[in-house]
Amino acid sequence: MYETEALWREKRKGEAAPGIGSVFKWLLRIGAVGAFGLFVIFGITSLPGTRDRAASEPATSSAQAAAPDAKAGGGEKMERQLVLRRAANGHFKVRAYVNGVSIPFLVDTGASDVALSAEAARQIGINMDSLKYTRRYQTANGTIYAAPVNLRDVRIGDLRVYDVDASITKSDLGVSLLGMSFLNRLTSFEVRGGELILRW
Repeated sequence: MYETEALWREKRKGEAAPGIGSVFKWLLRIGAVGAFGLFVIFGITSLPGTRDRAASEPATSSAQAAAPDAKAGGGEKMERQLVLRRAANGHFKVRAYVNGVSIPFLVDTGASDVALSAEAARQIGINMDSLKYTRRYQTANGTIYAAPVNLRDVRIGDLRVYDVDASITKSDLGVSLLGMSFLNRLTSFEVRGGELILRW
């Protein structure tokens, strides 16, 4: 009886250790599975390098994605125009800024250059004594001679043309003419009814 009970107790002791070990291993497995599930659900964005890659990759905004292709969506510059109305005497008059100075002009499509009067030339600061009258023009009143000059810019409202060839006549015309050296620099111009339309 004693040996049998002692043997039984020894067996129970031997079975207890493996039993506890099995429970401990089972708990470890459950904990590992649960931890992995939480990691998958909440922690995937915290993987090493995930934040760094996300920060380094450029974000495409909705504005960038919706931006039209300039070649296919009207990237060409829109044409602008200026309308001059005919005066009572039949001429088209306009006040233009030459090198920043306001000068009255008659628009003359028959004049090859912008022709400045002596007064206008002095107003924009041209030294009249240094002029050389080497350019010859045929007019309704005969042959005249003029000195070639270059104008930094001629502006009428938003219309501005740079580096314009011009001339100053030896016999003063008394008026400045806005001729073809300016008009030819535009996209187009046309007379329609009582209006002169300048496009650029």
